[in-house]
Amino acid sequence: MESLDQADNGIDRDVLLERVKAASFFAEEGWAASTAALDLGAVRWSPSFVREGGALTLILGADIPNFLQRRLEAAHAAGIKLLCVVDLAALSSPKTLAFLSDIDAGVSLVLEDLSLSPPMALLKFLGSEEFAVEPGIRQHLISNGLRACKAAATNDLKGKTLEWLLHFMFSQVRDFRVRSCNYRTASEELDVVVQLTNLDPARCWSHLGAPFLIVEAKNRKNKSGQEVVSKLYTIISVKRGTCKVGFVVSLSGFTSDAHTQVLKLAATDRTFVLLDEAALERWALSDDYDRELSDIVAEAMLN
Repeated sequence: MESLDQADNGIDRDVLLERVKAASFFAEEGWAASTAALDLGAVRWSPSFVREGGALTLILGADIPNFLQRRLEAAHAAGIKLLCVVDLAALSSPKTLAFLSDIDAGVSLVLEDLSLSPPMALLKFLGSEEFAVEPGIRQHLISNGLRACKAAATNDLKGKTLEWLLHFMFSQVRDFRVRSCNYRTASEELDVVVQLTNLDPARCWSHLGAPFLIVEAKNRKNKSGQEVVSKLYTIISVKRGTCKVGFVVSLSGFTSDAHTQVLKLAATDRTFVLLDEAALERWALSDDYDRELSDIVAEAMLN
């Protein structure tokens, strides 16, 4: 078991470890108690639990001791996928949050009754919980998220990492609530669905009389063409007027016919916003995050 770990921060560590073993994901995902130290080159580490290609540890409190940081960094560098069981104090620490992002850790939150939330990617968790992040750390997390999107090894993971990133980015906008990521209807799947929870007159989307925004995400080698815009137009057209703004996000950019299709659809009462990697970075790095997105949408409306 993990011989080098941080203080328990008021949580009974042995009880928590038993809760981890009792959690539904523990057996389903193949976790088992560690029986030997991992040789990570300059350091050795005995995490609490392991599985093939993965290690699970506890991070409790706002600060991670240096010795544990070194082992987590070494494990990440060795290609080991990390799952960190964290408390609220850890997630509330900007420094710890940035570190978890740097090592691409999945997280499971310790709840008040010492039960555990389902493990998931950090950005997906923060988006799902509508966890507000301060601007500097938000920019750091988005930058790491973009790198993860480009580094994803499979088409499935490429799609998921972009969806998790967008879930997080839209959740950080005031008066936005991400209703769902991968929302399935009887006939289609919507990558991200955003609901307006309050109408701010300073934001252009507040004057359209439609409560939802829909986001289509594409993370592939080639640029996205007009068919992606046309697909989103069809989706929005059957939503009974509840959505009038659609975002198409394509990290590889867009073909000229995609831009032409947006211009053709300008005669409708719907707006299509094309966001490539540069546009996402512009939004993420802005000193006024909400206003920047509103400006991007306004530019699409006036195009």
